[in-house]
Amino acid sequence: MFSLYKVRGESMKPTLQPGDIVLLRKRPAYIGDVVVVDHVRFGIILKRIDANRQLIGDGPASTPSDELGPYKPSTLIGTAILAITPRGIRRLSARRSGIRA
Repeated sequence: MFSLYKVRGESMKPTLQPGDIVLLRKRPAYIGDVVVVDHVRFGIILKRIDANRQLIGDGPASTPSDELGPYKPSTLIGTAILAITPRGIRRLSARRSGIRA
């Protein structure tokens, strides 16, 4: 199953810019993946899963990971696989560790 998500805010800069569209795929997430989750405190957000299984943004404007807390698979809406930007379409590949988050 696939869905689209429009990037809001600047927390994922420089990887993603406000207004970019990401194609999500419903599949298990791995360390390094960009994911959209339904966060209990912040609602629907786009973040990356780091090596400690924490949700993080790629840029300094992101909410700190200690406030976001750990990634919970039950909150996963989708894993970002493509970014559609004004500069074109590009693949969003995780820094594959082979470790499921």
